Parts: sequence; structure tokens; C-alpha cells
Amino acid sequence: VIEGTTLTLTADATTWVYEWVPPTPDAELVATTWGLNSLIDPMSYSTVAGMESGWLRLDPDGTVTGSTSCRDFTASWTADGDRVRFADFVAVGECTGGSVEADARFADVLGGDVSAQIDGNQLVLLTGAGTGLQFLSR
Repeated sequence: VIEGTTLTLTADATTWVYEWVPPTPDAELVATTWGLNSLIDPMSYSTVAGMESGWLRLDPDGTVTGSTSCRDFTASWTADGDRVRFADFVAVGECTGGSVEADARFADVLGGDVSAQIDGNQLVLLTGAGTGLQFLSR
């Protein structure tokens, strides 16, 4: 039975009630703070200890600032359609423990040309090799 935005399914002695949730509008690539959510490999998404403090922000002036989880960084960026080109990546500090993997992935992704896909509050940056980073807008 559908009533307004509610769908109710009944079978035998069980009832399931679902409420329609409108899609999340796409966040803007520029001037949004993106918090690191996952590391992407060609066959999987994963998390590592300590990476939850990773973030980035692309500003309208062509600069990128953020943290790899263990090092603050800056870079520059330009966009052409769904491609983003990063250059001049510079990170300050040292990494230890689980943050080393997230740090290396940031350096890889922000070291060149990547695809940028936004779906609602999610940003995915992928290299041509299929590695990348998944972020959620904050």
C-alpha cells in the first residue's frame, strides 16, 4: 500500500514500512570542505586507522588545502569537465602508523590528473590506475 511518501508491504504476519527519502542534492566541488571517508583500490574501498582526520578543500582561487590525516598540505588545481588536475603538492610534517597509507594515497591522487565524481554529499577522486579517495562533505 502506498500512502503519500510511505510504502507498506505485508506478507503473512510480517509488515515492512518504508518512508521515501528525497535524494541529497549534489554538493559543490569548490568551497566545500571534504572529509576523507575511504581509500579506493581498483577492487575495494577501505579505511585505515587514523585516516578520519583527513580532509581537503578546493578554493575558487585555484588552491587546495587540507590534511592527509598526519600532514597538512597545499596544492593547486584546475578543472576541465569531470577532470581535475592537481599540481605543486607540498605536505609538511611526518607520518607514522596507519596514517602512512592515507598519506601516500593523498600524494598519489593529488599528484596529477584525476576524475572527480560528485553524488550527493560524496566526492570520489580516481586516478587512471583506479586508485583514489572518497570524501563526504562536512
